[in-house]
Amino acid sequence: IYLTGREFAVFKHVMRGWPAAKIGGVMKLSPKTVETYIMYIRRKFGVSSKTELMTVATQHGLMHLLD
Repeated sequence: IYLTGREFAVFKHVMRGWPAAKIGGVMKLSPKTVETYIMYIRRKFGVSSKTELMTVATQHGLMHLLD
């Protein structure tokens, strides 16, 4: 799965359990823009929720990317 640089940055924050508003504040993006990135990421992973995204990422050993 290929994520753009921005998508990957959002992905890392989502994996930390951060809400869109907090991610937006850190990344200087609106929460709506963050939600759009999350939607693109979910589509790429083939999941329908952030919870499923976190589950799939954990199952595939992607949690080490948070460091």
